[in-house]
Amino acid sequence: MIALLLLISLSFSAGEWKLTQLDKVIEPAHETSTVEVAALNDTVLFAVKGSLAADFSTFNPVYGRVDIYEPSSGLWTFRNLSFGSSSLASASDDASFAIFGGGWTSGRYRSFTFLDVYDNNEDSWTPFDLDPENGEDPREGFTLAIVGNIGLVAGGYDANYGGPIFGYYGDYESRVDLLNLDTKQWIGNASLSAARSGIAAATVGNTTYFAGGLSRVANTDTFTFDVTWYSVVDVYDATTNTWSTIELPHNATNLKSAVSDDLIAFIGGQTVNDTQNPYVQIYNTTSNTWEVIPVPQTEEPYLAATSLNNHFVFARASGLDILSIDSWTFVPFISGNRSQIGAGSTSEAAYFATVGQKVEVLTFDSSNGTSSGTAPSSTSSESSPPPEPTSGPTPDICSNNPGCHCTVENLD
Repeated sequence: MIALLLLISLSFSAGEWKLTQLDKVIEPAHETSTVEVAALNDTVLFAVKGSLAADFSTFNPVYGRVDIYEPSSGLWTFRNLSFGSSSLASASDDASFAIFGGGWTSGRYRSFTFLDVYDNNEDSWTPFDLDPENGEDPREGFTLAIVGNIGLVAGGYDANYGGPIFGYYGDYESRVDLLNLDTKQWIGNASLSAARSGIAAATVGNTTYFAGGLSRVANTDTFTFDVTWYSVVDVYDATTNTWSTIELPHNATNLKSAVSDDLIAFIGGQTVNDTQNPYVQIYNTTSNTWEVIPVPQTEEPYLAATSLNNHFVFARASGLDILSIDSWTFVPFISGNRSQIGAGSTSEAAYFATVGQKVEVLTFDSSNGTSSGTAPSSTSSESSPPPEPTSGPTPDICSNNPGCHCTVENLD
């Protein structure tokens, strides 16, 4: 008879969170620009999305800039992406590769899709047009992911139908293109279970998860949309090259994702009628179970997510909400409120970037015996357990402990 042994891995905050600033402002300062952050060992890349020119005809190429930071030396360098993009996406594997990509317009009704792959091992950049051999129409609003040595380009919508201004009138895509990052060759394609955009991606081991999303169908008579919000999660197993699906407890689009060991957290985004998603949905990839936790506040939407020191860190306009075992800690940004935040983490620190403001860096000092949110000339600690979830499946083993990380193992 097999005995069931429940092992619960808990992350305690026996230390102090510290937020500091780098003496670097991400330029250019444009209120609609966003920053994508990719962290690779001792290299952190900050890529700024593009912006349409005043006559809507071209992109200003300077908005395709990537600022590159080496934490060990403090050295900054920069380069430009192949093109500026109004819908920039990124992915990294935390060690070897980073991908940046999006749609680019050469005229109001003419688009194509590009990717730039950074190989950290060779310190090289390789540009790609998205799978031109298969005659694929350009698309925007896609999601990027990396699993092993494979880059994935998933979903999005047809960018040729009106370009990025009117893209939502175009057809949504279920297509997933696969790129071998070692050989720099396209190796095939697959399909998501539903055509959509606004997908969140996360990779644990050899498996990538594409969660949530949205599709709109235009009613040209009423100039309104029939909108579908998705709860489906498409799961790609790179070891077996197979696809399957699971379901989010709550549907949402534009979710932010973060990974800590075998856990994936999805937060933020919008749900039905464009209301803010009020939950953190945490998936345990080992036990195949979900835990649903209400967010500690709903006044500010969550704009980015990452993890550090086995904690999930969620960024909103005024600061960071850090999820511990059974409580939340709030750390305010030094420079005040931010918008359009990009986030990424190395093993030592988490980086938060906004165009026109200095990069802020979160670290954890385990030598301090207290747990608090700190910042120069400002200290804040808001630690209280969130209320119990009111809906959505929650594993019984975690129902009274919203912050626990649960792993179930069978032993003889």
